[in-house]
Amino acid sequence: GSGAFCEQPGAVVWYENPGNAAGSWSRHHVADLWGARTIATADLTGNGLPDLIVGSVTRLGQPDGVVWYRHHSSGDPWSGANSIDMTLGNVETVLTHDVDGDAVPDILAVDYDGNEIVWFENGRSANSPNNNPTLSKHIIGTLTNPNSIAVANMDGDGNPDLLATSNSGTIWYEAPANPTNTWSGTPIDATFGTGVSARVVAADFDGDGDTDVAVSSNDAAALRWYENDSGWTSHDISSYSGVTGFATGDLDGNGSPDLITTTYANNSGTDRLDWWQNQ
Repeated sequence: GSGAFCEQPGAVVWYENPGNAAGSWSRHHVADLWGARTIATADLTGNGLPDLIVGSVTRLGQPDGVVWYRHHSSGDPWSGANSIDMTLGNVETVLTHDVDGDAVPDILAVDYDGNEIVWFENGRSANSPNNNPTLSKHIIGTLTNPNSIAVANMDGDGNPDLLATSNSGTIWYEAPANPTNTWSGTPIDATFGTGVSARVVAADFDGDGDTDVAVSSNDAAALRWYENDSGWTSHDISSYSGVTGFATGDLDGNGSPDLITTTYANNSGTDRLDWWQNQ
């Protein structure tokens, strides 16, 4: 597929997949948005086309918050920015997921300045397109300066739980039966995962059938994973600093999820893309 990105100094763009490895990716401009930091995609309207959701951070007095861009089937393919919540401060992460299980994608976001993690309930019905769906805000939990979140089923009950890094450490939020209620937060590690660039991912890293957690922390200049073993046993991966991007996937096809990191050092020419092989 193609990909969408937030681009410095303040633009939202998408790149068209040429369909072959040797082809050139065509850049398409969606909108200017100063402070654009994080991006997600989902068909919010139900018209069969992926919309874009963008979180922004404060830059040179420009407002932050969360907006979405509607994807049209004809004419100008992108609407202007539609506000979701402009009161959220320094939005480091947005995600999309069907939080309430109604077969319609919802939105999750962190409010770094407001010390909250929230989700926005998509009010349209499944199989009923709506170009202007209501997006109702619900609080998942409160913690100090949340910055990164990941959705994973941590306890095997089939409900999407949430992992978060923050200045309160790394926290697991268990989804209640009614996700509009406040979620129950349990620390995985109250001292690791702090700092604005900490990131979290989840996968079964040890192959025992349950979901483990991996965290990057620039405050600690380290990568670490936590074994889900009726508690949380920590394992150091490496001393490593500067990580701003963190992902997981089985890159070598051996059946075990690997880790991928990217760094950002303010255009110093020393940034890296690294693959951490799970052997």
